[in-house]
Amino acid sequence: MAAEGSRGALQAPAERLPVLQDSEASRTVAAADPQPPNARDGGETPESLRVPAAEERVGSSLGGRSIDPVESLSQLLEVSGEYKIPLPKAKFQAICSALHNQICSPAKQLSTENHKELFHCVLLLACSSPDDMLAFLHKQQEIEHEAVRVMSLELLRAIVGADLPETRVKKLLIVKAVKSTLSDQNATVRKAALDFIRMLLSSGSVENYAAWDLVAYVFSEFSVSTSKLDVQEESTIQTLCIDILQCLDTCQWKDPMQLPTPQGLLARLLVVASSPYERGGHGCAALQLLKALHQTVHAAVGEMWVVKIPSLLQYIEEWYDSIGLHGKNPSVSAGCVYTMALCQQSSSDVAGPV
Repeated sequence: MAAEGSRGALQAPAERLPVLQDSEASRTVAAADPQPPNARDGGETPESLRVPAAEERVGSSLGGRSIDPVESLSQLLEVSGEYKIPLPKAKFQAICSALHNQICSPAKQLSTENHKELFHCVLLLACSSPDDMLAFLHKQQEIEHEAVRVMSLELLRAIVGADLPETRVKKLLIVKAVKSTLSDQNATVRKAALDFIRMLLSSGSVENYAAWDLVAYVFSEFSVSTSKLDVQEESTIQTLCIDILQCLDTCQWKDPMQLPTPQGLLARLLVVASSPYERGGHGCAALQLLKALHQTVHAAVGEMWVVKIPSLLQYIEEWYDSIGLHGKNPSVSAGCVYTMALCQQSSSDVAGPV
């Protein structure tokens, strides 16, 4: 009976894992991308950690059920974490590489359960040594390979979404890891980066100064996609950007009794200003308020606002008049693009070097 109790305690509950295993980015990469390189050992995944097909399942039989190597690893990491037993650094890195290769590899289609177990192992490693786990994923992000970058972003999104106490204070390291991919022009990587940013901002981290570069990236991606709306992928990216900005606009004031911080208020004004034709003219009002506050909001943006905002408001007003006369669509106007560019530059200036 004691043995059965021990076995029960070692089970890794799947429900503790974030439901991220079936994202559009991961499906796209798994279907089309070649075998990704290994950033650590340059070799094959160790046989002891390879996810086997159903007919290859090995392991001891517990209650008539066969345990595969990844599930065994998950149980081992659970025990290691419970009793605060640190893994040797070399072994930690080897396990990270093996798990990452398994998640990225398109050679075998992983079952939903296998995918959950792999993600769960990564979260356990992040609990065990958050600095080493984030450093590993940062290194992966520097590899110019679609599958490696997309899956690394998926894992970072899982870590943020899990809201682990060990990683909650590591947001700066997480943002630095993601910034390695922000210059990537691959559409799948860009969507994965935006998915991560949406998770980060919705977690309440937007007021962290390190997140300002990510806000600027969203404005930038909106502007880029607006100029290429004839491409379906760009239209999807623009929609995702809008969703993120709407989330940023509403997620900061969950408590109606809580007053916004100066950083939160600036973020809200930039989001509202980024849509000058919507909300009954609130966008233009937000631009006017930014201009009026140019001396008190932030030294890095004051001079730019006092020069650019008046001409932008005039352009928007003239364009708005032309909509009534010619039935033009304001959602794709140059005014929106210019306003997004102003918001992007403002976010970047406020962020400064991170």
